[in-house]
Amino acid sequence: MKTTAFILILLSNSLLLTAQLNKGQWMVGGTADFSHGTTEYSISNFNNRTKQTVYNFFPRVGYFFADRFVVGPRIQISHSKTNAKFVNYASVGSELLRDTKESGVGLGAFARYYFLKPQTKFNAFAEAAYSYSFEKVTSQTQQISPSYSESHIESKYRANNFSLMAGPVLFLSPKVSFELSIGYAYGKGTDEISNYDRKISRVAFGTGFHVFLGR
Repeated sequence: MKTTAFILILLSNSLLLTAQLNKGQWMVGGTADFSHGTTEYSISNFNNRTKQTVYNFFPRVGYFFADRFVVGPRIQISHSKTNAKFVNYASVGSELLRDTKESGVGLGAFARYYFLKPQTKFNAFAEAAYSYSFEKVTSQTQQISPSYSESHIESKYRANNFSLMAGPVLFLSPKVSFELSIGYAYGKGTDEISNYDRKISRVAFGTGFHVFLGR
């Protein structure tokens, strides 16, 4: 029993003496972000109301090339849902509903910098990232009035995605961190069939966990 307690104390002390964020260490983990927005505008007799919810998950592995500076590859897994309602009051109350779902996967890289000393329990970071993704979009449109009709369209995109994010970090232990973030993301995609471009920008709130490995 005493031997077990002694070993646990040694392990605990070794963890406490291990500095985080040092050159030569590895970072493994992931971040996730979320955004939700509603857009509504009216022009003359036309009214549009759109709701969109977006989720992204970014598993990643990073290497510290310098103290507090980590770079590495990341995977992007995304999903979004958009509900839109169009009403044209000038056309005998013409009403159109459109539900759009989008999912994608991509591969890219990130670079992150921690601002405070490695031994600090609370820290802050800033990160820039890029990914190239493949997106699939499914859209279902219903013409409600004056007569009912329904259509279904599928599209595929290739997209370049850029993002900037920053936020506070709490080290739950010298090897594990939890973070919150706010960021801006911009993407430009090209339809594989029609070859037309699509641009998307958004502000997102996120969270993440990371484990730090190495000396």
